[in-house]
Formats: sequence, structure tokens, C-alpha cells
Amino acid sequence: MDKLLYDVRKDGVKKANSIKLTEYDVKMLAETLGTMKAMSEICQNEDDILALMQVSDAVQIEGYPELQDFIGGVVDYMTTNMPQDILLETLTASYWNRNPQGSEALAFFIVIRSMLLIQEGIEPVYFEVLMDDYIPYRVKDIVVQQGKFVTKKMIKSRKDFLSSHHAVEEDDLFDMALDEDSRIRKEVFKR
Repeated sequence: MDKLLYDVRKDGVKKANSIKLTEYDVKMLAETLGTMKAMSEICQNEDDILALMQVSDAVQIEGYPELQDFIGGVVDYMTTNMPQDILLETLTASYWNRNPQGSEALAFFIVIRSMLLIQEGIEPVYFEVLMDDYIPYRVKDIVVQQGKFVTKKMIKSRKDFLSSHHAVEEDDLFDMALDEDSRIRKEVFKR
């Protein structure tokens, strides 16, 4: 693992273990973990990183919109095929500039590490084992159990999205998103 990522991991784990974790912390970690697991499964099942575009809007990390926005930004970087070394440098720089504290630091690290693993195409079963082990031991069982509900909810949301669009192919959905973006730009910039 790159030194940049190692330093963020060390900082995030240390900050999460140095505080008394509250119900808020447990819920945030569970939602972050569940969301990342769902994204991993969706990418594996869809065999396409562009599948993240449709689910990233559904991400709701309760009570911490900055983390939610961070996930959306990472998805944007990934769907533009940003090289992994530049992605890693960008995400770790963002981590240090935001300077998250307590469990939020661990949540940010989980997002960074998860997205890099998703980009690498890691099997969801290995992904799950690794990510679960970053959760502080004293709350691991409850975080993992709550995270499973989030994972199921995200995957169901994805299936509902596809069925409501009559199971159009990913390429069609991406083209639709680009067309909508072009239409909005034309309206705004009158081109």
C-alpha cells in the first residue's frame, strides 16, 4: 500500500479508536461501510464502474453531508478514468485538507480505500473482509450488521432504478445522462 494511503489509514484508525464512540458514530460508520459494500457489489455485478453514477445520488450518510459529497466527488473522478496514482493523491490531499476527526476520519479512510479497491475490481467477498476489519473491535458487530441493511437498501435501489428504466443498458443510461448534461449547458450558456 502506498505511503500516502498508509498515513491516512493510520490517522483514521487512531482517531476513531481514541474517542468514545457514540450512537451517531456507529450509525455513520455503518452507513459508510454499507454504502461502500453496495458500490463494490454493484460494480462487480454490472462489471462497469459507470454503474456508480446512478447509485451515488442515492447515498445518504446520515447527518454528515460532507462525507456524502466526498463520495459523489470520488465517483466523478472514477468515472472519468482518472489514473489510480492521481486519484490516490487527490483523495489523500482532500483528506488532510478536510482534517476529519474521530470516527469521521475513519469513515473518510474507508471511502478512500473502498473506491481504490473498487477501481481495481476486487471481488466483493475480499472487499467485505478487509473493510470490516477497519471497524473498531468494540463496535464491529453492530456496525457490520447495520451496514448490511444499508447494502441491501442500495442494491434494491439500483434494481428499482433499472426496472423503472425498462432495464436499459448502462451505455444507454450514460448517454442519457450526457444528453441531459448537454441540454442543461445549452440552456445555461445559450449555446
